[in-house]
Amino acid sequence: MYFLKTSILFSLFLCVFLLLISCGGIKPGGGKSGKILYETFYVGEQGMQYFIKPLVFESKDSELLLDITFRYKDKVQDSATLNFSVKGKDLIKQIDTFIISTTTNDSIFSVQSDKIEYMFAERKKDEYVSRFSTKMPLIEIQKLFKNSTWKATIKSKEIPTKQYVSISSTQKKIQKLNQSIFFIF
Repeated sequence: MYFLKTSILFSLFLCVFLLLISCGGIKPGGGKSGKILYETFYVGEQGMQYFIKPLVFESKDSELLLDITFRYKDKVQDSATLNFSVKGKDLIKQIDTFIISTTTNDSIFSVQSDKIEYMFAERKKDEYVSRFSTKMPLIEIQKLFKNSTWKATIKSKEIPTKQYVSISSTQKKIQKLNQSIFFIF
């Protein structure tokens, strides 16, 4: 009888223990933090590397996805790498100019690059995805984050100039990223 009571108590204890452990990995529901919008990596003497996950911009017939990578330690002193994909009906292999702009205090602030590297293009169903990379001064990118309404413009000899606007979810992400990352600058 003692053995039976002991094994029942042990089994009960084991079930409660397993139940408590299985609930330990659950995170509380609360609000979403900016942390889901970017990843950080420690890079030693160079501080932290930040990777901002793709932000979506739309035009009437295509979409632009922009991700940003940069390093920061004590002060802003480097450039940011901007990789972007253009998804649409046109196959684009060359972009001559890439501009990101926003309106601040009733004036337009823009950052421009004329050195755009073509990475690759692929076909997905009935559209093309063309991938490009460029660098822009990080201090200028930081200024863009002061306002969440962005416009991206690509100019190319292959296609007419295209303008893309930040969708509402991207604007919310830009605000969260400004509060989560760029306040440290």
